[in-house]
Amino acid sequence: ARERLMLEGELRQAIDNGEITLHYQPEFDLATNTIVRFEALARWKHPTLGPIPPLSFIPIAEESGLIVPLGAYVMERACADAVKWQARAKRPIQVAVNVSSVQFARDSFLEDVEETLRRTGLKASLLQLELTESATLTGVERAADLIRRLTGRGIGVAMDDFGTGYSCLSYLPKLFLDALKLD
Repeated sequence: ARERLMLEGELRQAIDNGEITLHYQPEFDLATNTIVRFEALARWKHPTLGPIPPLSFIPIAEESGLIVPLGAYVMERACADAVKWQARAKRPIQVAVNVSSVQFARDSFLEDVEETLRRTGLKASLLQLELTESATLTGVERAADLIRRLTGRGIGVAMDDFGTGYSCLSYLPKLFLDALKLD
């Protein structure tokens, strides 16, 4: 409990101090053997403890509410990096950002995403949001409406790690997802 409290307090500072870095995992189109997207992965390099695994700090962030500023930081940074890639690559490359159920449940989520796109200058079609099953299960109708609004603006939406939770196929057609990533 003490370690958890210590990590929670230090995670607050880590976000402000730039200790959270992004690593990018490429996703390939096997037919053309080209990179089509990079998935942003948050990593925390603690100044004294060294690397803190995501499985240690993400649950703390979710339980404490720090996932909202952490998620905003990751999305902002990933979108800004993607804009730089476009300039270097001279072709569009999409970036994927994981979204927690806490972020997705916020009333301001759509506006927050749109504001991030405006600030960074990334085209909506070059952003893919990756949701967990739990983000959509708390209210399938609300989730379906929000996903329709996101995709209507050109933002891609994928379900990440399908098969790790409830995994009910019957609600998937209601969600209008662009991609389903199986665990």
